[in-house]
Amino acid sequence: EQSDTAQIFWTSLGFKTPHAHNSWLEMALGIGVVGAGIAALGWLAAFYRTLRVAAAPHAEHVAFCLALLAAIFFENLSEYEFFRAGRLMWALFVAVLVYLGRELAIRRASRAEERRALVAMQARPLVFAPARGVAAQ
Repeated sequence: EQSDTAQIFWTSLGFKTPHAHNSWLEMALGIGVVGAGIAALGWLAAFYRTLRVAAAPHAEHVAFCLALLAAIFFENLSEYEFFRAGRLMWALFVAVLVYLGRELAIRRASRAEERRALVAMQARPLVFAPARGVAAQ
């Protein structure tokens, strides 16, 4: 069952199209503007996560992740493959998000370890060795 908006659109066209050939339009017709907005927030979060990981020195595959996300995003502008059953796009999107989440967790852990080492170093009292040739009194 399709939404009322989709029914109005198909009635005005005079025929029922199988799909919109655009994932964003298909989502807006199927799950409404709110659902498409939530999906847009998910995409924004994915790109933001990619940019955050790109700033990390240990991230090796961020360029590939960014290229894959961009390719999936632009492919969705001309085709409706993202949410279709049995398609690879959704699995690739989730795999990239999981990888980026793992990279962010590694980055957070290394930052926390650096902070702990810095605090431990600052907490140690400074002990100066006597200069050579000077007798300790």
